[in-house]
Amino acid sequence: MYMYLSSINSFDELSGELSFSVLFNFTWREERINWSVDDYGGKTSLLFAPEDMWKPKIFVRESVDNMGEIGKLSDMLRITYDGFVVWTIGEVLKVVCPVDVTFFPFDSQKCPVTLTTVTVRSEEMKIKTLSSSVDTVFLMNNSQWSYVSSRIFSFSEPTRQSGTLLEISLKRRSEFYVIYLIIPLVFLGKINNLVFAIPAFAGERNSVAITSFLSFAVYMQIVNSSVPQSSKPIAYIYYYLLFLLIYSSYIMFACIVSLRIYDKQGKVPACVENLVSTLRFWCCKQRRRPLDKINSLYRSDSQTDISETEQDNTDVKPNLEDKFEDKEVTWTLVGKTFDIYCGVFNFIIFITFTWSSFINLYLNQSL
Repeated sequence: MYMYLSSINSFDELSGELSFSVLFNFTWREERINWSVDDYGGKTSLLFAPEDMWKPKIFVRESVDNMGEIGKLSDMLRITYDGFVVWTIGEVLKVVCPVDVTFFPFDSQKCPVTLTTVTVRSEEMKIKTLSSSVDTVFLMNNSQWSYVSSRIFSFSEPTRQSGTLLEISLKRRSEFYVIYLIIPLVFLGKINNLVFAIPAFAGERNSVAITSFLSFAVYMQIVNSSVPQSSKPIAYIYYYLLFLLIYSSYIMFACIVSLRIYDKQGKVPACVENLVSTLRFWCCKQRRRPLDKINSLYRSDSQTDISETEQDNTDVKPNLEDKFEDKEVTWTLVGKTFDIYCGVFNFIIFITFTWSSFINLYLNQSL
């Protein structure tokens, strides 16, 4: 047997049905039929109807509808003068393929197709393959799946059937899902974190956070319509969507906490005041370093060879650091500090989880 793969027609991941066109070339020798070429005017081959002579009955074990026999009554057999029979048939096979969508939309699928005899045992007929893979010289491209590789090997068991196992490896073309699904999800996640840049008293923080949360819920429905509903395995993109929902819920909670801080009245507790002062010190530390150098140079110059009058004038000049002295800690200042550090922390968490998730999906590695 020799096999040509013509096209990948369709692959429904929800039902696991794969449809592809294939061309079979079976060859065997019929020793009871032969003739002399000179006796028949140089005729080297003849066409016979399949019902007029023996041909192998081979069935597809993974067929969707039923275990149908390969070949039709209209497929003629060509016999050569030395008894060799060549039977070339074209089939559109519809088989059930186990679907593994763990790494959707960068997943690959392996579909086994078993060609076997039913009533004939292995000691009566054996199928041998002439190649370890299908021939793709006639293969046409598919818009959703690309052909990766294939394997063919024969098998036979004593007192049982013989056959051939074909394993086709396909890879999903992910460009559509990257543009339609992944990029919008990533940008929505970034926009969701920008709610802390909106002024607290503008009244739009919660609206933006809730809208982002609902957008993630809509995209979950889109993914659900494209991925088979299976508990094992679960597509890793569902875990990413779950992270986005939890992330969005946390941002809504943080927005409410931030607004409550802005609305508080009265004196700030000492512990909160110390914490805010420390956080703002680290935030502004890089800005204070250049000023420290300027002030140190200014003091060194003023102490060398200047008059007492000039010294009095230098005492009057204000220290440049006074402009950056800590202001009185109010609840508004506490809210601004909370927004800065919460926004930075959320952005780091989002970027880290997003980067690791899609790199592992692209490389087909477990999270």
